[in-house]
Amino acid sequence: MTFLHQGKLDGFCGLYATTHLATVLSGREYESATEKLFYQLLRAIEKHGRLTAAKIAGPDCGYTDLMIAEAFNALSSRQRAGLRAIAFRKRAFQISAYSRNAWRCFDANGGLVIQEAAGTHWLATSSLMRSGSYLCFDPSLDEPKLSRERIAWDQGIFLAPSQVIKKL
Repeated sequence: MTFLHQGKLDGFCGLYATTHLATVLSGREYESATEKLFYQLLRAIEKHGRLTAAKIAGPDCGYTDLMIAEAFNALSSRQRAGLRAIAFRKRAFQISAYSRNAWRCFDANGGLVIQEAAGTHWLATSSLMRSGSYLCFDPSLDEPKLSRERIAWDQGIFLAPSQVIKKL
């Protein structure tokens, strides 16, 4: 028997990964802050008309990096704990080398929400381990922390303090 995990029936893994990362980066109390931020993200997605059955559980369910960044940035600065999001495919991000932006983000208390598995799943990371691999949060696992040696930089979101995002 395979137990039900987040992501089996819904396309919310990108929202879970973003919520986790933003809460960790903010330093807020994890349990109450994640629940509150997840609800606020859902409300922002709802206001943009994207909280539909097709987006939640349809064959093409889930949200793109642009949709998640837009919803996150629509929250108040207080709700976002002063953080901002920028999608990798935004021109401002593409002007600079990816790795330089990643290190700038990590050094400034930021992180990445990365789409992997052929565009079907999202992870979050905010640190590089001594081994050179990334410590990731996977919202679909019982023990959500795992190590990735490489991360594809195709689609995702940088989450960092507003002043860092403005420099990208």
